[in-house]
Amino acid sequence: MKFIKYLFFAMGLLLTIPLNSAAQSKVAIDAFETGMSAYKHEEYIKSLPYLQQAATGGVPGAFAPLIEIYTHGDYNGSGKGNYNEAFKWLLLGLTQYNDSPIKDRNLGATLLMNLDPLTFLTGDYQETVDHVTNSEKMGIPIIMPYVMCQVAASYLKLNKVSDANKWLKRAIADASEKKQNITIHTANALLAKIAYDKKDYEKALTLSKASASEGNIPLGAFVYGASLINLGRSPEVGKQWVKAAAEYDYYGIYEINCFETEIKNYWNKIKNVNF
Repeated sequence: MKFIKYLFFAMGLLLTIPLNSAAQSKVAIDAFETGMSAYKHEEYIKSLPYLQQAATGGVPGAFAPLIEIYTHGDYNGSGKGNYNEAFKWLLLGLTQYNDSPIKDRNLGATLLMNLDPLTFLTGDYQETVDHVTNSEKMGIPIIMPYVMCQVAASYLKLNKVSDANKWLKRAIADASEKKQNITIHTANALLAKIAYDKKDYEKALTLSKASASEGNIPLGAFVYGASLINLGRSPEVGKQWVKAAAEYDYYGIYEINCFETEIKNYWNKIKNVNF
C-alpha cells in the first residue's frame, strides 16, 4: 500500500491544534481509562482488549500504547515485536485522523513517529525510501538517525549501495552529534555488510567488531562471525557469533530486521559443520 498520499496529511499534522473529540462514546472512554490503568502498571496483556476497544471507539490516546505494546512484544510477553499488528493499528489511526473534523495533535505525532519505521519493519522497502525522501524534500519532519539507518538498509535491499552509503554517512554524523552510540553501531553493521557482500572480509571484520561486541547488533554479529569463518580465523568462534545472530529475537521500532532470513539461512548451512 502506498503512503505518499499521506504527505499532505503529515503537513497538516504540524498545523493542528490539540482538541478533544466529543464523538467518543462513554464506553470507549471507560475502556481507555481501564486499559491505561493496567498499562501504567505494566500489565500489558490485561490492558490490550480495553485499549483495542478504546481505539476502535475513536479515542486517539489509545493508539500510542497499542502500537508500543505490539512493537515491543508486550502483547504476549514474548518480547518479540509483531510489526504487522502494530502497523494495522497505525493504519486505523490514520483513517480515524483523516476522517475526523477535529484533529488530535498527540495522535498525529504518534502516527508520524511510527509510520516510517513500521513501513520498513513490515518489509516495504521502496515505500520506506519514497516516503522518507519525499517527506524530507517537503520539509517534514526532522529525520532521526535510526530512521536514516532504516532507509540505508532499504536501499541495500533494493541493491542501491551508493545510496545506502550516503544515508549511512549522514546517520553516523547525526548520531555522533547526538551521542547515539547504538545508532552508530547499527550504521557500522550496515557498512560491514556492504564490505562483506563485496567479499572484503578484512574490512567487514573491522567494521563489525564493535557493532557485534558492544552494540549487540544482530547484523554486526552475523558479519563478524561470517567474516571470521571466511578468513579461516577462529571459525568456531565465528560460528558462535552467527548462531547468536540467527537466534536473536527482534523487538522495538529501531530494529534492522531485513537480513533475518539471510542470517538464518547461513546459520542452517554451517550449524552442523566442524571447522
